[in-house]
Amino acid sequence: MAAHNYPCDYKSGFIMDSSKKQRVGYLTAFTGLGKQVQALDQDIQVWCPVTGIAAPKYGGIAITEAKVNCVGIIESMNFGGGVGDPFCFNVYISGNNSKKLAAAMQNTFDSTTIDICSWWIANFDEEEKAWYEEAFPADDAMKGMLNAVGGKDLKIAVDTTGVKISPTVDVKVFSWYFEIVPAANYMSTVNFAVGVKKNSVKYWGLDIAGNT
Repeated sequence: MAAHNYPCDYKSGFIMDSSKKQRVGYLTAFTGLGKQVQALDQDIQVWCPVTGIAAPKYGGIAITEAKVNCVGIIESMNFGGGVGDPFCFNVYISGNNSKKLAAAMQNTFDSTTIDICSWWIANFDEEEKAWYEEAFPADDAMKGMLNAVGGKDLKIAVDTTGVKISPTVDVKVFSWYFEIVPAANYMSTVNFAVGVKKNSVKYWGLDIAGNT
């Protein structure tokens, strides 16, 4: 089964260059991980180079005056392609959200459930000379659990030191890595595209009990 790997140009969100037409991605909402985390703030506003998509198919994204408000800007997203494979995210987030996550990780999460994981990836089709929506949850958001290898090793890590976007921009962002796997008896669909004209849908999770 084909894997999906999406490295994104995260720096373009902070330093706009209209001559570049590289893949971009945004984590637009994240809620879960019990009372220690709950909802992360949509406290980053970044440039969005995507043009020509007047009404995105994905309902979780809002592009206003070439800008997006989001929880984080995606550096990479990887998915093995199987119904039970994790979605693995590398995201850059604000200092406030990184502190919130780091504080929660000092103790045991009272829940590893992820109620809302909302994200959108867009790319430029060189043949058609147009932007297109490359990957996004068809139901606007994914639900699941933090991936735990061996039932213990939770796949989540957050950087509390931060990195500067560039030597000339005095802005720091903080790296956050997490993996989400399907919740029991829950199935969702994810849209994938290879160019403007080639679209597909993949199912994620197993709805054994009929709970969609």
